[in-house]
Amino acid sequence: SSGINAEWPLRPGVFCVGLVSLSRSEVLVLGGQGLSGSATVEALLSHGYPVVALNDGKNYFDYESHIAHRIHNVGCRRRAIPLKDCFELQQFLKGDNKISAVVDFTSSTGELMEDALDALSGLNPDVYIFVSAGAIYDVVLESDQPLKESDSVRPSGSKRSFYASNNEFGDKMLSSEETLIARGVPYVILRAADLVGPRDTTHRWWQYQLWAEHFTTIGQGFPIPNELSAVPFSLSTGDDVAQAVVKVLQRKKINSVYNIAMEKTFTLPNLLLELCTHLKKEKSTDCDSALIPLL
Repeated sequence: SSGINAEWPLRPGVFCVGLVSLSRSEVLVLGGQGLSGSATVEALLSHGYPVVALNDGKNYFDYESHIAHRIHNVGCRRRAIPLKDCFELQQFLKGDNKISAVVDFTSSTGELMEDALDALSGLNPDVYIFVSAGAIYDVVLESDQPLKESDSVRPSGSKRSFYASNNEFGDKMLSSEETLIARGVPYVILRAADLVGPRDTTHRWWQYQLWAEHFTTIGQGFPIPNELSAVPFSLSTGDDVAQAVVKVLQRKKINSVYNIAMEKTFTLPNLLLELCTHLKKEKSTDCDSALIPLL
């Protein structure tokens, strides 16, 4: 099972301050088309929240046929232009719209977070939910204990740049978190583990599944780099993130940070073996023979 308020990999520990009363006015989702974004839009709709989604015009999987016609879509390629220059968004913001919450899947750098907060400053939402990543823990001090939400403090001095170089993505996501907190906006930060799900736009999970189903046919096992063979990690699904967003709106706690992770941790060989065994459970295929260590 997966959970909100998860440790890294799991241990209770969350810091929360404040309560707000969230109405059922519209929720603005920045990036509602991807794996977690589309799942979140569906979850919000199923709980009665009207949704406005800022999207870049790409239609992943069944988004256009299954989701787009049920929400208010606002087109903007935000990585190409600042949000303040996005015509459709600015036209929407000029209307008499009450936005109770913002859910942000797109501000993956401090600069993008600044851009979003500046462009949306007139909305005054009850809560700004930022979907971050567990990768931020790669740029804070190492710990032998499972990491809690409050462990996301950067080291000082020369160690800061050293740890930042461990994971460029994690460094940028933590910068986004820091920017959001510094601006004084009522926030909730959700840190998801590695994401998997049926709308995986990286195609990583699809590749794993196709390999597990057909490796005997193609005659090729799955190569496991030695440096990754024993590294533990956790997973989150798009639905986990979606459920967490809904719980945030229902629980009405602000200025909080939550990890989202499965109770179980994996190594890459463990994960692939479990996947293979599950898919081949009615066959006699020897899944162990399908993994090829790369020394």
